[in-house]
Amino acid sequence: MKAITILFYSIIFICIFSCGNSVKENYEIGLENIRNQDYEAAIGLFSEIIAKDTTVYEVYQSRSFCYYSTKEYKKAIKGYEKAYLLNSNPQLNFNIGICKVNIGDFKGALENFNAFERKNSEDKNLWLQKALCLNELKQYPMAIEYYEKAKIAFPDSIKILKNLGLCHFQLSQYYGVIEVLEPYLDTIKNDQTCFEMIAFSCHELGQYENSKKYFDQMSVLGMEWGENPQLLYVDNLLQIGQKQYNTKKFIAALQTFSEIITLDPVNKEAFFFRGLVQLHYEKRKEACEDFNLAFKNGHSKAIAVMKKNCKEYFD
Repeated sequence: MKAITILFYSIIFICIFSCGNSVKENYEIGLENIRNQDYEAAIGLFSEIIAKDTTVYEVYQSRSFCYYSTKEYKKAIKGYEKAYLLNSNPQLNFNIGICKVNIGDFKGALENFNAFERKNSEDKNLWLQKALCLNELKQYPMAIEYYEKAKIAFPDSIKILKNLGLCHFQLSQYYGVIEVLEPYLDTIKNDQTCFEMIAFSCHELGQYENSKKYFDQMSVLGMEWGENPQLLYVDNLLQIGQKQYNTKKFIAALQTFSEIITLDPVNKEAFFFRGLVQLHYEKRKEACEDFNLAFKNGHSKAIAVMKKNCKEYFD
């Protein structure tokens, strides 16, 4: 899957030059330098050849591979583009695209990958690189299409699953998030971003118990939550607590609402519902204290319940 192998595979050969034997020998030495990873020496030899003959595309291509290997991506792009003008080899478009990815020019890279695709639509490395560019350019539906193709081509790639999950999440496709991130988290067990995405997705789908399960796993793993995950967890607990109350699971509801208040001491809904649970158990004093705190924190229905059950607050 490494792009560097693709960049190199088409340049290791002996070519016939119209120049003298010294040029051919220098080219062969340059290729040997590449094999030995002595890219600076190879660049020097290839530059000497180009100074004598600017018409041999293989030399530009080989020198650009050296520039790529030394992370001089802009120089590599210029060389590959010159090689393409001399010989319209589609592979050169792929190579240029890879270089542009490395300098963050995803729009330009996508143009080169599209040109390459017109001749090599079944290239699995192309699918992966196009998916990357489309993702970076926030073209998420198309990115998903190419990641799905790449997932089949690279079934052992965990990173593809994460990137697919990210794309689905950006599109609020929460079932898709869960589908790809659950197997991802089976392998990568400490990725907090993915835990948060799948917990959020479960919450948005009304799968509150599943959402809590992922939050609980984050706690077991010792992950520190930011403000937004904390707010989501509290809201998720509130949904669970209200469901417990509505299905008359009062002990569980009492525990859930108390946990919310520990995390969020001004949560008016938790105080209000805990007050209702306290009333069920005929703990009127505790219930009225909760209703009063719900009222002070802005719960609109608390005052009516207090007038009926907590008359001493109005004496």
